[in-house]
Order: sequence, then structure tokens, then C-alpha cells
Amino acid sequence: MKLAIIIVTIVALMCCNKTIERKGSYTLYLVNGGIGSGLTSNFKSMPLTMYGSRNVYYVHTGQQITIADTASLASPLVSKEFAFFKGTYSIFVVGQSPNFETIIKEESDLPFISQSKIYSTLDSVVNVRFINLSPNSTPLKIKVSNSTVNEVDNLAFKDISSWRSFKATSSSSNYSLQIRNASTDALISTYTLTANAVNRFKNVTLMIRGIQGITVGASAFGVTAINYF
Repeated sequence: MKLAIIIVTIVALMCCNKTIERKGSYTLYLVNGGIGSGLTSNFKSMPLTMYGSRNVYYVHTGQQITIADTASLASPLVSKEFAFFKGTYSIFVVGQSPNFETIIKEESDLPFISQSKIYSTLDSVVNVRFINLSPNSTPLKIKVSNSTVNEVDNLAFKDISSWRSFKATSSSSNYSLQIRNASTDALISTYTLTANAVNRFKNVTLMIRGIQGITVGASAFGVTAINYF
């Protein structure tokens, strides 16, 4: 009996000293804001074409992530294991081929909208934020036409704004956004944000991309909506 007690005690002590590995998973958004090439990853072989392409993945903690420019597969932009245990993260690819870089953001402020609540037209919204991924961009300010208040002030290259709510009616609401030089107030571009049944109660990132000063072609300066739903 004493021998049995000793054996049980030893086993218990061994179990206590053993490191318990925590397993988790997280959501990863991969957004291609780079100019001049597509992207590929070890999660999906189909390339992400330029401007506004995004994929969402569900990743295990410690799982290898590889992201590469399709024109330079031998030199990945990202090749590592992240220790993220839970939550939502975004990797934005920025720059112009062949000079790309990445922005990794923890989406700790991602707005949550309960789908169990019954909403009315009075509280219907679309949550919007802005990210400046135009490589040669001056700092920008963004406002709704005819508004005296800016939605964003001094948004420099690689800056990400906070989330802002735009009212969405039962049919649709259109907002004409002006993108201006933050220093001179010169109008650079415009974009129409449509808040309707597709993105109502959703989160949308408006990505400013392309080369400032170019108005036509694949590298033209403009805005692309990135849906976080």
C-alpha cells in the first residue's frame, strides 16, 4: 500500500511540473494595398490581385504564415509563426513593386454590433475607418461634402484612423467624401460611400491607394472599400 501511495505521489508531482501548452486560434485578414503585383500565401494559392483584394483566414496559434509577392516568391514578405492566442489581426501589404512592406495591426477596436438586437432606421449605421496606403501621398484630410467638420485630419502614409459611424437609412444613404491635402486644402479626389443593406451594421475600411498625381490606369490614386464582414 505504501509503495502504491509513493508511486501515485511521484506521478502527481511529474504532472505538476509538466508545462501545459496553450492552444488557441485567431482571425487574420490579409489585405493587398501594394502596387504592381499580386500576393500569394500558404493558406490560398490564388493570388490577391492589386488594390483591395482581401482574404480572411482562421489561424492556429503558432501556425506558420508565409506571404509573398507573386513576382518574388523566393523572398517572402512574411514568413513566421505568430503567438497570437485569440482575437482578430490584419496584415496590410503596402508599397510599390518591388519594394513592399507590411503593417500588422491587432484589431482591438473593431466595433461589435449585436445581431440579436432589433434595430430601427434611427440607429442603423455603417462603421468606417480610413487607411492611407498611397506611397507618395501627402498627409490627407477627409470630409463629407458640405460638412464643416473633417472625418480625418492629417492622415499620413501608413496611418490608420479610428472607426466612425455613418448613418444608414432603410433604403440607402450616399456620402460624397472629399480627400484633400491636409496642408493646402487642395481637393485631390472624391469617393461616394454608399450605406445600404449590404454593409449596414458592418465594418468597412476605406483604403486610399495608388500614386498621388496619377488619375488613370492601374496605379491611379483612389479609394477602395475593404469589407470586414
